[in-house]
Amino acid sequence: MRAMILKDLLCMKKQAKSVLLVLLVWLVISLTTASGAFFCGLSIIYVIILPMASLSYDERSHWDSRALTMPVTRAQLVLGRYIVALLMGLAMLAISAVVTLLIDGAEGLPLCLVFFLAGVFLLSLCMPLMLKLGVEKARILVALCYLVPFGLMLLAEQLGVDIDGLLSRLDSAYAAAAGAVLVFAALCVSVLISMGIYRKKEF
Repeated sequence: MRAMILKDLLCMKKQAKSVLLVLLVWLVISLTTASGAFFCGLSIIYVIILPMASLSYDERSHWDSRALTMPVTRAQLVLGRYIVALLMGLAMLAISAVVTLLIDGAEGLPLCLVFFLAGVFLLSLCMPLMLKLGVEKARILVALCYLVPFGLMLLAEQLGVDIDGLLSRLDSAYAAAAGAVLVFAALCVSVLISMGIYRKKEF
């Protein structure tokens, strides 16, 4: 399975320049607006979802049919995709935490964890869709997975809902623990669903 993980990382290497450019632009915006949360939120979610782009390369090159001739199981191929996404997300979490610490101070660090959990949750939603429908057919649904949460937040602001006030009434440690448990559960369910989908696919 390590070879499969390395393959996906090498695929990501081809996009390194464009990814670094996007992150650099976001970093400059964060520095000029003095908002570490901006860079943290966009970069972590972006990087976690990014490895799913390798599915598009795999589809075009018929990689899966070749991979299954090697001593690797379908379950390992699916797990490898999730592991790559999580590793990249953790790396970006560490970088974002440093940026947030320098710009917003230690009080901004909990938001980094929130954005990481949000990214993992989006990964849990999007990966089964892409494996089931293919990258091209699932593109609209994946976009909706991104837009719906942000749309709900904008709607709440327009309606005058005090989101910060609601969050401040929750015990941060309890909320973080509950959120982590829910996201971990969603991730486990997503992995199982993805394995079931991939097990039935014909290449």
